[in-house]
Amino acid sequence: MKSSHRNFYKGKRVLVTGGAGFIGSYLVEALVSVGANITVIDNLSRGKMKNLQGVKNDITFHLLDLRIESTLKKVIHDQDLVFNLAALNTGINYDIGRTQKMFEENMLLQMIPLRVAAAEGVKRFIQVSSASIYSREVMERQSPIKETDDNGEPEPSKLGYALAKRMGERLSHWYSENSSMETVIARFINVYGVRDHVDGIGHCIPELIKKFNGASVSVDVFGSGKQKRSFIHVADVVEALLLLGERGVNGEVYNVDSDDEYSVTEIVQLLQKCMKKQDIQVNYDTTKPEGSKRRLLDATKLRRLGWGPKHNLRENIDEIIVDVIQQSRRT
Repeated sequence: MKSSHRNFYKGKRVLVTGGAGFIGSYLVEALVSVGANITVIDNLSRGKMKNLQGVKNDITFHLLDLRIESTLKKVIHDQDLVFNLAALNTGINYDIGRTQKMFEENMLLQMIPLRVAAAEGVKRFIQVSSASIYSREVMERQSPIKETDDNGEPEPSKLGYALAKRMGERLSHWYSENSSMETVIARFINVYGVRDHVDGIGHCIPELIKKFNGASVSVDVFGSGKQKRSFIHVADVVEALLLLGERGVNGEVYNVDSDDEYSVTEIVQLLQKCMKKQDIQVNYDTTKPEGSKRRLLDATKLRRLGWGPKHNLRENIDEIIVDVIQQSRRT
């Protein structure tokens, strides 16, 4: 479907922040394929130039810190559209005890790009947000959640990150109403795929793969295993971003989610089967945080724009296992 975006993106000057990261690098590749003139900003704290190897001659890359406004201005001033994927997004195990750090860093990574983009005349700004902004109570009571639901206290184990993303959304709305820059917000949930981080502070699936790959007797898993999560493939997320960049309504929020839902126990069993690790004992540690009992978003609003997920986890799990193991060997 990317070819259908060519009429909109061809020749446009597009900046992708966090463009050497997991999701960002796939977005950069897609934008190159539809003829956009791409500039990438990344500080490479977690992103990798290897992720951009296939398009390195088709983009302009800047190694810089988004929090330095004077430097950012020089890059952003002639851009038509910005996709802001820059974030410190980690797993629960890392977030616990780092609420202030997670809030401050993620707040700056939204506030400064928004301010500079508006001041420099950027026409359109796509801000990536997160399902973490929803409260546990609403998640467990109402899933799948609509964009207009909620406003309770975010999940405690992700509090710093969630509050920053919530404030980033408020700022985006403010700019949509008080500047000439249009803003659109995309709320993600549990994105998976090849190139995901395997640095020990990442997402559920790669961390579980690493545990099983290194296990000979048993594996410890956070929580009861009963908590349910929906998962969405990175290719479906990129298609959503392309669509929102083109057709998302100014000032609106869009959930980006599939209906591909599993309990953590089902994920564990899937990995055991695919990795031939059925003999490994699984210990569910209920003294550790597990987050909300269910996390599923209602993406009806996005689907009305013509989007729909085309991938599911069971069909893609083998390539993810291979990628995580290969990455782990190199680190």
